[in-house]
Amino acid sequence: MSQLLSANCMQSLPAELVTFLTSMQSQFSALNERTVHLESLAAKNVQLHAQLSNVAASQRLFSDKTDPDGFEYAYISRSRHITHSEVRRSLCTLGVDTGRLLDINFPGCGVIGILVHVSLVNNFDPLDPKNAADPKFVNLSLSGLETQTLVLQNACCIQALKFLRPHLVLLVAHFLV
Repeated sequence: MSQLLSANCMQSLPAELVTFLTSMQSQFSALNERTVHLESLAAKNVQLHAQLSNVAASQRLFSDKTDPDGFEYAYISRSRHITHSEVRRSLCTLGVDTGRLLDINFPGCGVIGILVHVSLVNNFDPLDPKNAADPKFVNLSLSGLETQTLVLQNACCIQALKFLRPHLVLLVAHFLV
């Protein structure tokens, strides 16, 4: 739009109005130029961002592997009975990205197990017979308790696999076996 009004219309208008309309027309043109410039910058930004992402992906492809691979359970002590949602909420309050937690379970009395992609793990052993704290296992021998803790741990792992996203199941199962 090069002109707001035709030359014939402009001649019949008062001088102040013509000056105002001319000023508005120049401001409108400047605004159009600025908009076109910003749109071109936005398009260029999208291209550069895509290029940067591709370069970063290529760089990771040829860089040394620095991070360990796999999944592990991180075991944290707990002082009282707590639900899954309370664990997530508390971890979120502490600044943990709960979206990266694959599973939360309670493998033993006073312990929370959190399945994550390669995390620090303390000295908790999920296969320790003392973790079979259910009163129905009191009469079992040490080897029976070891067998029972293995069964319980496998059940926890299978339960965790049921709730994972499909593309993670095989990867996590490989590290749980």
